[in-house]
This record gives sequence, structure tokens and C-alpha cells, in this order.
Amino acid sequence: MTGGEPWNYRGLPVLVAGATGLLGSHVAEELAARGAWVRATWHSRPPVVDRPGVEHVQCDLGRLDDCLSVCDGMAAVFMCSGIVGGGPAILGGTLSATRTLVLGTQLLEAAAAAGTAGETIRVGVVSSTTVYPLSGQALDEEEGFAGDPFEDYFGLGWCNRAIEKTAEFLHRRKAIRAAIIRPTAIYGARDPRMGSSHAHVLPALIHRVESGETPLTVWGDGGAVRDFVHARDVARALVDAVALAPDAVPINVGSECPVTIRQAAEAVLAATGRTEVPLSFDPSKPTTIPYRVVSTGRARARLGFVPRVGLEEGLRETVAWYRAQQGG
Repeated sequence: MTGGEPWNYRGLPVLVAGATGLLGSHVAEELAARGAWVRATWHSRPPVVDRPGVEHVQCDLGRLDDCLSVCDGMAAVFMCSGIVGGGPAILGGTLSATRTLVLGTQLLEAAAAAGTAGETIRVGVVSSTTVYPLSGQALDEEEGFAGDPFEDYFGLGWCNRAIEKTAEFLHRRKAIRAAIIRPTAIYGARDPRMGSSHAHVLPALIHRVESGETPLTVWGDGGAVRDFVHARDVARALVDAVALAPDAVPINVGSECPVTIRQAAEAVLAATGRTEVPLSFDPSKPTTIPYRVVSTGRARARLGFVPRVGLEEGLRETVAWYRAQQGG
């Protein structure tokens, strides 16, 4: 490991940008549990993490002045903000890509101008597997810049590549110490996209099952393969990466248990207790990439990362949270 001794987060001031989102809320909890003093940003959605050691600050990360203000005095910045969404959002517009690029580069610029006296600020960069080209095999990190990203991910993939390289540039200039992770499809409780047109496949399926849809119609033929990783596992990997591997070398994070979309839909029906609902597949509807799986050997070697939350357990928790939000 090149990051030296593991960082002790206890008492350190850290920023979680995007703390009302799916990943950011879990990162804030993970840091607070390790004794950090957490500054958690929110914009339009109210705070969702209520525990000692977490201070909530309203700001607009689209404004550089706000980024500079919230980064000031921090020992580490965790970049969990961005515009994200599932297939319909990726296929239907440009906002998720361009907005993510603006938020990411401004936060990096602000982090480079901040920090505590005598120590370079550390930054946890959350990229994604959209950087990778089309492949039918598990992808290693070195393939992140091999040709163009998959066509449907072209814009978002290149924006994430740009954020990674901006972080690497600032790292090389010793303005920050960057840790970069590339998680697969994240799911879990506190997903603000649940029920929206921008939802990823699992929250979209949960919402539709809970809304009484029958049969449950799934876009495509159900054969596409995905790796769904729980937000708690990704949060732990990100916090560990900043502590152990702040050297701007990307690290894949996944569940190591890929499933087909058919299997994912069946798992959602099981988690909701609606196994009697028939599945229907519509190959005429557009889908994105047919196979997306990554190798997690680097995460195991450098972070000691082992996924802890299986799909069955994670879906049960997510369904319970969703029902509580609906008053069920």
C-alpha cells in the first residue's frame, strides 16, 4: 500500500458533498461511526442522516463560491454529488453528464484551495464503471481508458474520465491526495430517485411492484448482466480508499456476484413478497449495455475489501425503507 499508515478519522473534519443522496448519506454515517466530524451538504432535499458528529450545511455545489466555503478547513472531501440515473435518463439527455462534470471539477478546485495546515487535503472521488468500453468479461482498472466508453455511456463515461484525470493532475501537483473508486450499480435505502423516471433498475422495479403493477414488464429480454453493489459496501470502500490509497490510482468496487436482469427482477419480487406476480419482457424497449462486470482484485489487495451485503439482504432492507417512506 502506498498510502502509508491507515488514517485515523477520529476527530478529523471531513466534508461529504451530496450527503442527502444514496451514497453520500451512507458515507456520512460511515465517517461518523469512525469518529470523524462530518460536514454534510444538502441543497433542495432535506438532510437524512441524524446522528451526533454530523453538521448539515445547505449550499449549491453548482456555485464555486459555495464549494470553496464548505471545503475550507477540511482534512478530507468526499465527492458524492452528481446527477445520476438509470437507462432512461442516460439515453434521454445530456444533463447527467455535463452537470456531473461541472460539480466534480468545481469541488476538486475548491478542495485544492482548502485543507488543514501542514497536510495536503485528501479527496475521495466517486467515478463509475461508465468509463469502460464494451466488454463481455470482467474489466480491470487499466481498461478504463481503452478506446471510447460504450456508446450509450459515451458522454457520462468521458465526463467521469475527465474528473478522474483532473483529480490525478491535482494529485501530481501535490494540491490534493486523491483516492478514486469506480463502483458498479449502487442500490440501497435512501435512494432519492426511487419512483422517478431517473431511477436505476432495482429502485424502479421495487416502485413498480409496490405500486401493484402486474405483470411486471421489464425492458429487454432479461439477459443483460449487471453487478449491483450495496451503498454501505461502497461507502466503506470509499472511506477506506481515502485512508489507505490516496494515490490517484482507480479502484473498482463491486458485489462480485453479477446477476441477469431476469434474476434481479425475480429477487425484487421475492423481497417484496410478490412472487405470484408474473414477469413480462419487452425486447422492443431500449436497454443499455448487455454486460457490465468489473474485477475487484485491486480493492481486495489494497483495501482488504470484501462485500458484506448480499443482494437478498440488501433488497429486503431497501423494500422496508421504501415502505416506511410510503407510510406502509
